[in-house]
Amino acid sequence: MLSTTQAMQETQVKPGQGLLHKYATAATVGSFSFLGLTGILMIFGLDGDFMEVFHEILGVTFILAALLHVMRNWRGFTKTLKFMRNEATRLKKASSL
Repeated sequence: MLSTTQAMQETQVKPGQGLLHKYATAATVGSFSFLGLTGILMIFGLDGDFMEVFHEILGVTFILAALLHVMRNWRGFTKTLKFMRNEATRLKKASSL
């Protein structure tokens, strides 16, 4: 278990990563939420030319935010994928016994 000091040191923002660490996840969640909302409004016919353009801009924004989110959390993604791969290998070996 990490002490408070160790946890704070691990979560400290490195120089040059401030905005990425601070806003990547929030930008992903926000753009996804508004993209979904505009999509639902368009499905129910509550759209116009502005809504369609806004939805398209939000789509591009979401893709960029998601890429930033992946960059920000790369170490966690790779650890999770390695764990899943190892578990799948373990289950495959166990099922073949």
